[in-house]
Amino acid sequence: MTLEQANRLLPEVKRLLSSLRTQQDALRALESAVTIGELEGLQSDGTPGPAAKARVSAQATQLQDGVAQFQETLDQLGALGCQLKDLDQGLVDFFTVHQGQLVYLCWKDGEKAIRFWHHLEDGFAGRRPVTELANN
Repeated sequence: MTLEQANRLLPEVKRLLSSLRTQQDALRALESAVTIGELEGLQSDGTPGPAAKARVSAQATQLQDGVAQFQETLDQLGALGCQLKDLDQGLVDFFTVHQGQLVYLCWKDGEKAIRFWHHLEDGFAGRRPVTELANN
C-alpha cells in the first residue's frame, strides 16, 4: 500500500476505531454485570437462584454477541489492509514496501496524516519520518 492510499483510508480507520472503542466499553460493562449478577444472585446455600441464572445467561449471550461484533469490526479494519496495534492509543500500521522490504506505515489516532514508518520488528519506538521513504 502506498502512503497516499493509506492516508485516504484514515477517515474509515478512525470510524472503525471509534466503533471498536465503543464496543470495548460495552463489553467491559457487560463483563462487570455478569460478574456482579453471579454474586448478587447467590442463594443462602451459595448456588445461583433461578432468576439470577436466567439474567446471567442472557447477559452472557449478549457478551458473546458483543465479542463477535467486535471481531467483525476488527476484521473490517484488517480488510482495509491495516493492523490494529493498540486500541487504547489508537495505533494502526499499514504494510508497505521500502527498499524491497516489507515495513509498516505507522499512524496514531490524533495525527492528521501518516507521518511515520518503521520496520516490522521495531514497533512504535522505532518510528521514523516518512520523508525517509521518499529519500531512499
